[in-house]
Amino acid sequence: MKKYLLVTGLLLALSSSPLRAEEPVAADTPVSEAEMKERLRLAADFDDIRPVRDQINVDVQRMANLLVAEERDDFMKYVQVRLSYDKLEELSIQTMAKIFTVPELKAMIAYYGSPEGKSADAKVPAYTAIIAPEVRKHLDAAVMDAKLGPQ
Repeated sequence: MKKYLLVTGLLLALSSSPLRAEEPVAADTPVSEAEMKERLRLAADFDDIRPVRDQINVDVQRMANLLVAEERDDFMKYVQVRLSYDKLEELSIQTMAKIFTVPELKAMIAYYGSPEGKSADAKVPAYTAIIAPEVRKHLDAAVMDAKLGPQ
């Protein structure tokens, strides 16, 4: 299970958007009730464009593909029992509203709602399919070096 968690973290990091604010705003920076309401609305709009459910399903399938065939069925059964899409969707929307500003959310909606943004987003799995195994090889080598000394 630890392997699943490590792989999940890696895949989420690799599949996350490369958007960066020039001056990051801390998630706990106080905002008005009206601004938070607007952020929540925009975060929900963003989830309509780029549903967290779809991203989760891509990550789950990627993880399943990393497992040996005998482990895949058990993993998929475990995922079906344990995953609460509704809770994760709500957490995603709430977290986006806390972290991203109104202008950032509007920019994300504009980008991911555009033909170019949709095309780029559709290519992320192909990118990750190439990069993730290489990152995993490097991490595995680092773990082996840490355990056994440089090879």
